[in-house]
Amino acid sequence: METSEEAESKLAALPPHLIQAIVASEDHRFFGHLGVDPHGIARAVVHYPKGGGGSTITQQLVKRVFLTSERKISRKFVEGILSLIVERQMSKSQILYSYLSKMYWGHGKFGIESASIFYFGKQPSFLTVGESALLAGILPAPEILNPFTDPRRGKSSQRRVLRRMVAAGFLEMEAALLIASEPLYLYNKSDEFDIEGKAPNATTLSPTRQGMEHLGSTM
Repeated sequence: METSEEAESKLAALPPHLIQAIVASEDHRFFGHLGVDPHGIARAVVHYPKGGGGSTITQQLVKRVFLTSERKISRKFVEGILSLIVERQMSKSQILYSYLSKMYWGHGKFGIESASIFYFGKQPSFLTVGESALLAGILPAPEILNPFTDPRRGKSSQRRVLRRMVAAGFLEMEAALLIASEPLYLYNKSDEFDIEGKAPNATTLSPTRQGMEHLGSTM
């Protein structure tokens, strides 16, 4: 495992907007809590057993490394305890870098580097704000929300992250609207993911009018 200094150095090599997109989307109180978020827990209890979120970045990392994905109150309790322990043993930088390195992004891709190369054909350090928002949007349900499986859901998840970035103060609304209006060019490694009418090795993920209106809705 990386030391705190090594993790900080590796995070510094990533674009700030990638970190902001992940934090805004998955756990906007990440830098303030001790591993569990009372607000998130309350929301999860209200929506149980249908889901509804509630897990912090630390809890998601614990689940990925130590636990299964079964939905049980007892498992959530263990997840919370382990998250508190992890926060005592690791710095926020170590937790966040481990999270980015281990989380699943669909199509058998684990870690931000593999995901960035698979979806956009580039290293994470070269990601744009729109690309970062799309990758962050995939995390809640990688096999459903990724743009190769469903381009509309992929673009919708990007808009959701952009809204959350605006709400967190990471992005101006005007910039978010501009990004949402721009198409994204996805990298195709094989014909398996080709979409008819697009240039070789590139799939255009275009915005829709409905999507633009949705971005401006209540945060």
